[in-house]
Parts: sequence; structure tokens; C-alpha cells
Amino acid sequence: MIYLEPGFEETNKQSPTEQDALSARVESEARLFEPGQALPDESGSLKPRPALDQETEQPDDALRKSEKRFRDMIDALPVAIYTTDAQGRLTHFNSAAVEFSGRTPKLGTDEWCVSWKLYHPDGTPMPHDECPMAVALKEGRIVRGVEAIAERPDGTRLWFTPYPTPLRDADGRIVGGINMLMDITERKRDEDVKAKLAAIVESSDDAIVSKNLNGIITSWNRGAERIFGYTAQEAIGQPVTMLMPPDRVNEEPSILMRIRRGEKIDHYETIRRRKDGTLLDVSLTVSPLIDTHGRVIGASKIARDITERIRAEETLREAQLRLQRWNVELEQAVSVKTVELLHSQDRLRALTTELNLTEQRERARLATELHDHLQQMLVLAKLKLGQGKRRSEEMVPAVVTLMQETDEVLSDALKYTRTLVTELSPSVLRDHGLPAGLKWLGEYMQKHDVTVTVTAPDEALMLPEDQGVLLFQSVRELLINSSKHAGTGAAAVAMEHRDGMLRIEVRDEGAGFDLAAVAVAVAAAAGETSGGGVSSKFGLFSIRERMRALGGSFEIQSAPGKGTTAVLSLPSAASIERRDNMSAPPSPLVSRISHANDALRETFHGHRIRVLLVDDHVMIRQGLRAVLDNYPDIEVVGEATNGEEAVRLVDQLRPLVVVMDINMPTMNGIEATARIKSRFHKTVVIGLSVNAEADNRDAMTRVGAVTLLTKEAAMETLYDAIRRVIPKKVRQPQSIDA
Repeated sequence: MIYLEPGFEETNKQSPTEQDALSARVESEARLFEPGQALPDESGSLKPRPALDQETEQPDDALRKSEKRFRDMIDALPVAIYTTDAQGRLTHFNSAAVEFSGRTPKLGTDEWCVSWKLYHPDGTPMPHDECPMAVALKEGRIVRGVEAIAERPDGTRLWFTPYPTPLRDADGRIVGGINMLMDITERKRDEDVKAKLAAIVESSDDAIVSKNLNGIITSWNRGAERIFGYTAQEAIGQPVTMLMPPDRVNEEPSILMRIRRGEKIDHYETIRRRKDGTLLDVSLTVSPLIDTHGRVIGASKIARDITERIRAEETLREAQLRLQRWNVELEQAVSVKTVELLHSQDRLRALTTELNLTEQRERARLATELHDHLQQMLVLAKLKLGQGKRRSEEMVPAVVTLMQETDEVLSDALKYTRTLVTELSPSVLRDHGLPAGLKWLGEYMQKHDVTVTVTAPDEALMLPEDQGVLLFQSVRELLINSSKHAGTGAAAVAMEHRDGMLRIEVRDEGAGFDLAAVAVAVAAAAGETSGGGVSSKFGLFSIRERMRALGGSFEIQSAPGKGTTAVLSLPSAASIERRDNMSAPPSPLVSRISHANDALRETFHGHRIRVLLVDDHVMIRQGLRAVLDNYPDIEVVGEATNGEEAVRLVDQLRPLVVVMDINMPTMNGIEATARIKSRFHKTVVIGLSVNAEADNRDAMTRVGAVTLLTKEAAMETLYDAIRRVIPKKVRQPQSIDA
């Protein structure tokens, strides 16, 4: 029975020193069985091993038992062991050698090694007759400190350390050899992993430092040298507190306490000090170091220099503050310019209307002059000439002929002046209204070789002068464009008046055009009128602006090859006839005031709607007040520059409507609205903002505002918004509980 000492079963996991000791023991056991060596007898005492004649003599029982004992010992070991004769032929191997090589070697045939293939550590092939066992037998020496790679038939490879030892007889002749193959694959993998980890640590730009539980530095990489300025020789063995400014030293005890509990500290931002005394912003990650028994023995710390990031964040914060200031300034500038632009647009549209009417007045004046003076003079001349012709028998024939020719010239001149008077200012429009004027226009367009079908009411429709003239001119311009570009020689005009809205449609089935291309052409050719196409498109733009000036609209639909349809829409008061057809046109502001007076008459007991304006921009408040002051049913009772002041003024002034900006200092409009609605739930709040996107709109309506208007549109839509949300019977809030 072979007994193994404790630890042999873990041979493959032993250290190189333990492996060498095991190899020495196997060698000593093997030498006991070399020829000529002393062997134990039956009583256990040693006696010389007899020399054997290989042909005639047989080993005795003691020798057989000793050899069996040796082989049993080899077979019982978990490490690969094999023996060879002096020529390197395998004579014995254990089961561990079979597992190691992945094959069953052939005794007496395989030479030098049990492995299938061998390689040097650099991966180049190693011939079997150059393997460590071959070297040991050929050179008669023990080979140590060699590493090699064995490949199994299935392709897997193992790192191993061989321990080849020659076996000699009593005369010192080599009679064979024994070799032990220690599998070091796991150790090599561990070494490779450790080497890679060490390289990563050493090459890292971050400081990677380890310390024990007393806070003493035990390792220090190049990143730590670069960041903190200390070399490894200067840092290792020193307390880690040398890196902390005095006001941060108290951090270390709490860090060590958490590490002892096995906790990890992630991305802890703090300040550390370099060797030269400068301070750094760092982000620390500290992890506990645990030994094989699960005990915390220290800590590994990664320190990343975030000074530049902190500076960048500070720079970004400063930039954001500047941007916010610029946004406020821009908003103020935009608000001012918006008010100016709105006023300019109103003035421009009013001026456009005034110029248009001035043109029509001048046309009417010229037509009147032609009719009242020139035509009368021409008629008188014909009368005088007629008197002369009656006395023609007293005249010479040549004079008679001259008088006849003069009469023809006067007739042509009279006919021309009549046509000119009609073209300058059609009397049918002044005398019989727009429907009759459009029918006359359809007949007139036959001169331009265009057949126009006109569908219009039979009854007279007397419109205000500015409306009638604008609609007549616009239809005439659209028909002229059709005659120039449609290519069909036909068009249709349809007019209808329903529910206080006048609608005129001009349609042709001609060539059509690309609306998008027209917009580009207008923008690119602004100021150029050389091309008829571009000029006509400017005319369309002019029609739209003139319609807007009177509160109407102009829509056009067209596509290449699909004709063109233009629609003029205008609110009208058909029952009103002007006594003076040439009176001054109502401006947009006057129209609004007229609507306001109508609304005022609808309110009970003459109550005016009390309005509080809330905006931190004085120009916006002034612009809003200027608009609302034009309406007699509106009373602006106060102004507030922020939400806090607004809440206080609502309590004092009790307005019915609060026009509330969102972005304001001290208290924004959302919070102010919430406070106002919680105390005065009958008070109506209309929100106001440059940005009226869904998030702002939802935020305001959530706290009780009825709507949110853009500041750009508020100048024109605020009054209508107030009238929509205020009932006809105006009720003032009476108390906090009202």
C-alpha cells in the first residue's frame, strides 16, 4: 500500500518551490530502484541490489515488490510522470500523463516525451529529440528552469515545467530517465492577466493608488506621479493624507470606515493638493481590497483630475447666464421692434388704402373734368360746326369738305373722351354698386379678347367706398392677368353675399403656375418690373396686402396645367349706403373702435371691463395700453412689473381681466396666476409670452388661465380675446370668496 503525504493531491496548484520539492522526492524514490542500489529486505533492512544478467537471471521477489511499489507510487500521483530507457523510449507512464497529453502513449515506441506536439515558449515548434528529456539523457544532466508548451491531439495547449532526471546504475552509466510534467497553464494565465492589469494601471492617465487600512500608501502608478507630482519612491509608505488640504483631512476617517465595511465609494468629487501646493478638483472611486479569505486588507483608489471639467462647467454656467441676459435683452428689443413693426404695418396698410383711394379720387376728378368740361366743349364745337354746315351752300366746296372732316375728328375725340372717362372711373360702380360694376367689367374685358362669365346678385349692393373700389380693382387686375397668362381667352367671376361676408371668386382653366416658384421669384426680383410675369405676381402680393388692410383675405390656388382660382373675402355691411361716395376711408383703427362701440352697447349698465397689465417690459405694457385705450369698453386700471406685484394689485384694484406675462423676475406668471385664481376665481387671466409653445400653454391653462397669446399677435388679437372670454353681462369680482 502506498501512502501519500497530505498536499500531494494539490500538486498542480503548488508553487514552483513546492513543485521542485515534489520532483526531488520522486527522483530520490526512483534512484532506490537503479541497478546496484541498496534495496530493503523482508525485515526492512537494506541490502545491495544484485546485478542482473538480462538473458539468464530473473529479479527476485524483493525486487519485483520494490519496482511495483515504485510504479504504484507514480501511478497514484496526480502529476504527469513517465520513465524511459537510455535511448529515450517510454517504459512507463501514469494516468496523469495520459490526461496531460490527451492520448495514451505507446510503450517502447514513443520517444522522449508523452506529449503529442511540443512548442517553445515563443510558439515555435520543438522537435521531440530536442525536448528537455532528450537533453537530460543525451547530456547526462538534470534539466531545470525550463518552460514549454504541449499540444494535445484535440488542439488544446498546456503550459508546463518539465523535471527530467537521468537514472544511473551502480557504475554511473545512464540506464534511463524519469520526468515529471507540471501543468502551469493556470499560473501562466494568472501571470498574463496580472501583467495586463499592471500595464493598464501603469499606463492609465488616472491616478491609481492603493493603501492599507491605516491609510498608508502601498502602490503608486505613473498617473499618480503626473497628477500629484510625487514619485513612487516619495509616496509609497507615506500617509494618504499628505494629498489632502487641511480642510479636507477629516474625509479620510469616514472613507476608511466605509472601506472596512466593504463599501465602495463611487465618483466622490473633492479637492486634493499637489506636491507644489496647488489644489486640484478630483473625482475619487475607492474600492476595498479583499484577500483570499474574504477579509478587507486595504483600498484601491482611482483619482481623476476634473479641474478642466469644473472650469469648463463654470465657463458654461457663465455663458448660460450671459445667454439668459442676452435673451432678456433680445426679448426686450424684439418686443420694442415688434410693437414698432405692428404700428408700421398698420400705418403702411392704412397708407396703401389711402393711396389706392387717392388714385381713385384722382381718376374720378379727371373723369369729372373730362365729362363736365372737355366733353361739353367738344359737343359745343360740333354744334357750332353744324351751324356752319347749314350755310355750306354759301361756301366754296373746299371749305365744306374741311368742315366735314373737322366734324369727324370731333366725333372721334368725343367718343374717345367717353371711353376714357369710363376707364378712369366707371360710373356704373358709383351709381349702381359692385354687382353691376362687375357685370360691366365682364363686358369691358371683351376688348382684351377675354370672354368673362359673371354671376352676381341682381340687387344693388352699396359698399363703403374703400371696399367697393378695392374689390373692383382686384377683380379687374385678376382678369387682366388671366388674359395675359392663362391662354384660354375665358374666365369666370362669381360673387355671393352671405352672413355678412362678401366672397368673390375669379377662376380660369388656363396654364396655371407654381405658387412656390412665384414666392421665390417675388423675393428674388423685388423692385424689378421688367418681366410681365414677375410684375403680375407682385400685383397678387399687392392685392393680398390691400385686402388685409381692410380686414379681409385673399387666397389663390394654382398649379401648372390646372388653371387658377382666386378668392377675395371681406366682411361687409351691405345695408349702409354712403351719402358721400368720395368720403375718407375708415382706417383699421377706426374699424376696431367701431366694433368696440358695438360691443360696448351690448354690455349691461355701461360697465367697462377693468384690465390689469402685467409684464416686466415697459414697452410691452405701453404698447398693450395704447391698443386697449382705443376701445371705450376697456379700462386699464393698472400695470405690474412682476407676479408678486400683480397679486397685490389684483387684491387692491379688483380687475376683471389680468393680462399676464410668463417670464418675469421675483415671481413668474405661472405662480402668480395660480395665486390669483386661488383667491379670485372669477378673475380672468390671459397669458402672454414670446414663446407660446405647448409646454407654456399647458402650464398656464393648468393653473387657470383661459388662453395664451404670443406677444407678436397680442397687439391685434388681445381685444378680441378679452371679448370672447367676458360674458355680455360684465360682473366685477366682489370679494376674496367671490
